[in-house]
Amino acid sequence: MGPHMRLIRPEPLPDELANGYQGRFLSLNGLRHDREALAGVADWVQREIGSSIDLSLVEVLAWMAGQSSERFVQDHTTLPFRRSVISDASDLPHGSPQRRPLLLKRALCDTRAYACFCSQCVECVFRSNVTVDSGGS
Repeated sequence: MGPHMRLIRPEPLPDELANGYQGRFLSLNGLRHDREALAGVADWVQREIGSSIDLSLVEVLAWMAGQSSERFVQDHTTLPFRRSVISDASDLPHGSPQRRPLLLKRALCDTRAYACFCSQCVECVFRSNVTVDSGGS
C-alpha cells in the first residue's frame, strides 16, 4: 500500500459488526479478504497516525471508521456482551486502550450459539429462585 493511497472509509452501519464492516471496507477498496491485505492496511494506518506500537485489527477498523476504539468496540463488537458475563476490569469502558491485550486477543471473537456458566453460578441462580424470562409469551 503506497504512502499516498486514498482509501474509501465508509461509516459503519448502526447494527454492523466489525467483521461485516471489515469485509465491506475491503470490498469497497478493491482489496482481497486475507491477512496480507489487512496487514497492509494496518501498516498504512500506523504510518498515517504516527503510531510506534502495533495496532490491533479492531483499532485499525475503528480508525478507518473515524471512531475511537472505545466507541467502535462498544457499537460494533460482541466484547461488551462477553465482558458482561466475565470481566476482570469492570471499571474500564469496553475498548479502553488501557486494556490493549484484550483488544488484541478478544475484541473480534465470535460468540457461541449457547451460553456457558460455571456450576457455582448455576447453583447460585437456583438457590436465589430467580426467574429467567426467555422473551417468549
